[in-house]
Amino acid sequence: MAKVSLRDDPALRSHFDGIGPDVVCGICSVKSDREWVVCPRRILCFEGSKWQAAAMNRTLRLGGWKPPQRLAVWRESKVIARQGGRKFEYTFDYIIRQLGRDGIPVGSPLVVEIMTSSTSGSDKSKGTDVRTAFCKAIRGEPHRSPGVNYRQVWSRMAGQLIVKSEAGLKWGGRTVWVIQDALADYIAKTTGLRLPDMRAKNLGEVNLLTFRYGEGESGPRQLVKSELFAGPISANGKGEPCFLDIIRAPFVPEFEKLEAVLKKREFQVLDWGG
Repeated sequence: MAKVSLRDDPALRSHFDGIGPDVVCGICSVKSDREWVVCPRRILCFEGSKWQAAAMNRTLRLGGWKPPQRLAVWRESKVIARQGGRKFEYTFDYIIRQLGRDGIPVGSPLVVEIMTSSTSGSDKSKGTDVRTAFCKAIRGEPHRSPGVNYRQVWSRMAGQLIVKSEAGLKWGGRTVWVIQDALADYIAKTTGLRLPDMRAKNLGEVNLLTFRYGEGESGPRQLVKSELFAGPISANGKGEPCFLDIIRAPFVPEFEKLEAVLKKREFQVLDWGG
């Protein structure tokens, strides 16, 4: 879907001289109005890129480390365990531990999960698919980017958020979820979690570290603005927010709202006899 043919498009071909007859478009981020989506490798992949320096520095400092530091980084580590007929099976994006003087990893782990939104599909008739938007942008033409699919990425995140945070705690460390600020805003608006009340300076049982681009930059933009939201997994009886509220609704509308929807739809008659 991302392959672009240059054969019949001289205006586009002039931007890729010497590349060949085709080019595969790679897009690090998409911005539409105030919404934005970023490639997970763009926001943070622990490869020492200068574009990720701010995100990497903030994340590692939250783990209790200060530079200069030698760290062991494991990617995509799948842990499978069984106990009494139950099964634990999860893949962790990054596991980070300190390296001792002898080069052997020591100390508690920092688990880092990267969760960013994806684009909301490809509507070619409206020109909002990635390929069309890419071509128009390269030519300098007005274009519309794809939208952001918050719901899809949130459903994936919800199934892992508490479990992977519990795992980090069990192993003597912490788990940090690195997400874009737009996804955090979506979570705050569509769940029962009072996220604005959970701003923190230090890690808690569950941790969301949000990033956004700096303003007024020209050329490639860096993810430099960050904010930490942290708190307990379950309620402590003091009325303070907890992360289990994330699976609750922000509010439930009155029955009249449901009834208004049903009146606009056809219904099926079911004769249920004995």
